[in-house]
Formats: sequence, structure tokens, C-alpha cells
Amino acid sequence: MSNGRFSGINQRIADRLLAEGRIQRDDHARAVEHAKGRQGRIEDALVELEVLSEADLLKFVATV
Repeated sequence: MSNGRFSGINQRIADRLLAEGRIQRDDHARAVEHAKGRQGRIEDALVELEVLSEADLLKFVATV
């Protein structure tokens, strides 16, 4: 798990958002758990949990 990937999800986006102060630590943890539980993408978890709007997430991803 130390490489930022598990169950096919990519945690790096959430890690960057947290490091840049765009999301809170508890939101990061919730999104990771949500994505792991559904074996889905971290990006989907962030939007589904309303941590970020889809538009804000897409803007961030475009700059990464």
C-alpha cells in the first residue's frame, strides 16, 4: 500500500489535494476508504462524498 495504489484506485490525486491544503485530512481518509470499499477511483469518491465538486476536481487534475 505504500506506493499509493490499492484495489486499482489511485490515491495520488487525494494525496496532492491534501498536501496543498485543498481538502482536510478527514475528507482524505473518507475518500480513500470509500474508493477502497467500492474498488473504485479516488476521483469518483471525492465527488460522490461531496468533498469537491466535479468542476473543481477537473480543474485541479488539469493542472497536475
